[in-house]
Amino acid sequence: MLAARVAGATTLTEISDFGRALEQSVRQALGIPRRRQTGRYHAPGISTLHYALKDVDEERLEDLLAEWTRLQAPDSEPLALDGKVLRGSHDHDLDAAGTVRDEAPKQQLSAVGILSGLVVGQRGFTGAKEDAEGATLRAALQPWLHTGRCVIADALHPTHETARYIRDHGLHYLLTVKGNQPTVQAQSRDDYHWAAVAHVESGLGHGRIERRTIQVSPELDRECPWLAFPEVRFAARLVREVIYKKTGAARSTQVVYLLTSLPPELATPEHLLRWSRRYWTIENRVHYVRDTALREDACRVRKGSLPRVMAAFANLTISVLRLLGKRNIRRAMSNFKLRPNTAVAA
Repeated sequence: MLAARVAGATTLTEISDFGRALEQSVRQALGIPRRRQTGRYHAPGISTLHYALKDVDEERLEDLLAEWTRLQAPDSEPLALDGKVLRGSHDHDLDAAGTVRDEAPKQQLSAVGILSGLVVGQRGFTGAKEDAEGATLRAALQPWLHTGRCVIADALHPTHETARYIRDHGLHYLLTVKGNQPTVQAQSRDDYHWAAVAHVESGLGHGRIERRTIQVSPELDRECPWLAFPEVRFAARLVREVIYKKTGAARSTQVVYLLTSLPPELATPEHLLRWSRRYWTIENRVHYVRDTALREDACRVRKGSLPRVMAAFANLTISVLRLLGKRNIRRAMSNFKLRPNTAVAA
């Protein structure tokens, strides 16, 4: 399964075809059974893959694959966590009674090291994203409890329950606050005058000039905080401005607020800005790669454990290729596809 995904296989059909393209000695090394009738090693077909994988313990598999990756990753890098909808898993087939199932697509939350780009945690879930993803995030943090790591999450997660869980279990948080948390956003915006000296960074890319201005509040009084949020030590105001270089036209300015429990030596403007930008590692280096190079949204498997199994191996494929030093994931998979036996060796 892993060798096929590394070689660019994205469907059960392509995985089966990959197995049949392997040399007999490679199939033997993989442990594929030998048929007495022919004396040859026959790779599993599509039906075998389907029926074997749809009954796999999906949660156990996710944990095992992520555990292997964690052993290869740096020890203390901050973690970015975010969920992704497995859109192809939407099941609208007919059930035994002839009625349409219309089951919502499954989802998966991934934990990614913001420096290495390795997927070191994953956990599938179902239900409304706003309700289920928070509980899944808290469950996914089990391997890092009491390690002092920083957990970076998007605007879906600045809830009291999540922040309290993170701090009670020896972790730190860096959370983005937007309009879906109106009370905390209003307190961040209005209860402090943001007189702190601003730190400014600019960059040029894709024909745009991006200017980011961040201000960090003084350390909050834990006995009488003006911001009602569990164990928050600093708040930050981040302003993003984009100017199109060719026309000089400015796009609308975006203002977000950051809350963190980090100590003063780590809650500097430079540090918070760098980590908040690095959060997008999970979108750009994992989710985007799964959508484009691994064509995840086009994959139509939707029965039993199959969607989460395929998603778990997609994460592992990205991590393995990064560990092999491959910067261009799509090109690396294309090269392995041309020489399938080398994918097994890798």
